[in-house]
Amino acid sequence: PLLLVVMACSAIYLGEHSRATSMHTISVQLVFEHERMIAFSKVDPETLTWMLQTYLLLAYFEIHCGSEGKRAHAFPHCVKLTQEALNELQTCPPTTYKDWVRWESLNRCISSTILIGGTVCSKEQEAWIPTPMVEARFALPSSNAEWLKEESSWGTPTEVLYSNDALDSIIAGQPPSMPVSEFGLVTIVSTLLYRICSFELLTGSHDGELYAKFGKKMEQSLQVLDAILKARTIQDDGGLAPNPTVHCARSLLNSAFYHLYGSVPLSVMKKILWSPASLDDPEIMHLLNEAISPELYQALFNAADQLRYDCRVGLSYIKKIAPIIFGPESVVGTLEGCLLLCWYLQFAQSRVSQVESRDILNALINESFAEVTDLQLEDHGLQSVLPLAVLAELLSDGSMWKWPSSVSQKLKSLIKKLEDSDTTIHVATAYPP
Repeated sequence: PLLLVVMACSAIYLGEHSRATSMHTISVQLVFEHERMIAFSKVDPETLTWMLQTYLLLAYFEIHCGSEGKRAHAFPHCVKLTQEALNELQTCPPTTYKDWVRWESLNRCISSTILIGGTVCSKEQEAWIPTPMVEARFALPSSNAEWLKEESSWGTPTEVLYSNDALDSIIAGQPPSMPVSEFGLVTIVSTLLYRICSFELLTGSHDGELYAKFGKKMEQSLQVLDAILKARTIQDDGGLAPNPTVHCARSLLNSAFYHLYGSVPLSVMKKILWSPASLDDPEIMHLLNEAISPELYQALFNAADQLRYDCRVGLSYIKKIAPIIFGPESVVGTLEGCLLLCWYLQFAQSRVSQVESRDILNALINESFAEVTDLQLEDHGLQSVLPLAVLAELLSDGSMWKWPSSVSQKLKSLIKKLEDSDTTIHVATAYPP
């Protein structure tokens, strides 16, 4: 089953969707049959490892490549097996190279489960993982250099950074005591993103006072991670294409900022995206008049900075390299950031009181649009829809890292609705210096 689902994911990258679906279906049948055969016996560590790997790939395929109705079939099995893996890791510290490979494999599977859970919670506003499991103690993934070592050059690790220790340090406003691998950073950011989004689901972001207290508690954690990622980005700034793992961590961290500081406009913009007619709802329009706090500006700056980066790299170039080096989770922050920028330009800009912050933000946005004249954005009458036009272009084909083409079509429908709207528009260049 594991080999078949690996081949199914590979077929997706080759654009062979029907073959990928067939191999995925067979893999599901085989792993379910195997699970029925061992239902009443204790699973040995090796079987636990390959079954968890298989279910993770099945879940990944279903969420990003399958039909909407089947996207949650495999992931509950991942959660169940991850809980078993956590118990296994507490009792079996590695003493040999073989033990360490299995131990590291399970740690990476746990991290991948948290990554999927955090991404889905951000994008879909659905909590699929029990919170205690997200915050359980396990060793963060080692560096790729360590992971790729042959047995002849391997030595028993003398120091290991555990997830809960790293989280405790970051929540206290301090970087972890040991260097964190790139995949470890993705794990930590995914954990905090899941914590923020699940709190949003549990309490409702409309409870301003409660959400503000939570925001203060989480604020320094995001700032610590932001500083770590900025340092990593400078280290990796040798080529045009970004380090895909660091890029993923940055995208997830941006989503954490968006949900922590802009949860109300972001959730409303998502509703409007899937139902543009809801713009005519007075209650929706009331929610769109959310005040811009200094904290919300931080989220908007992050969104504008990412948009400028994407536009400078080039949308055509990103579309070519993205299916090769990026995973689907890397685009979640792009979608959410562009929705927030559209909200700002369309509904909030005219009510801004912080002139200096507004001018800096508007300059960032205008720099982005100056880089994408090849997209013929001048065809759009409103500057407020240009972030959506950029996003629609990035999501306009069916490569694995992107979502179904229906998302691009939804964006185009929302653009048309906004252009046809009678809402008074104040564009970024309308203000005197």
